[in-house]
Amino acid sequence: MPTLMWADTSEFMLSAILAILLSTQTTTPPQLIDIEGLSTEKAGDLVLAGFEHRPIVAISEQKTFGPPGMVELKLAESPERRGSGCQRRVWTASFLSPIEGRIGTGRMRPPYASREVALSSNLPCELAIYSAYPPNCLSSVASN
Repeated sequence: MPTLMWADTSEFMLSAILAILLSTQTTTPPQLIDIEGLSTEKAGDLVLAGFEHRPIVAISEQKTFGPPGMVELKLAESPERRGSGCQRRVWTASFLSPIEGRIGTGRMRPPYASREVALSSNLPCELAIYSAYPPNCLSSVASN
């Protein structure tokens, strides 16, 4: 029976560690410059990679009171009809450039979603005027 040599064991361990590191490696968040020039849907897919979402139909830059170099984008999903109204999710993605960095090189912080609703019995959901939907609205109505 062959004996296992130290070199064989250490090579095996290094291979195993490398395999684990490669399998847990995550992609780096996109920079603002990465999404410039992309279609709305492709930019949305890049920003929201890893999140379940409907197609992105609009992206707008929001004014923010954040620090210099901060850019905040709102990404609106395609709306869906719910009874006599419509709803959609709007994602917020913030990019913060380093102080010495050039514009557009800021890394994205993890995006988060909020819900908007609209009363729209006659209009298509795409033409409705949306309003922010408080996350605890239904629970407070149900408790009264």
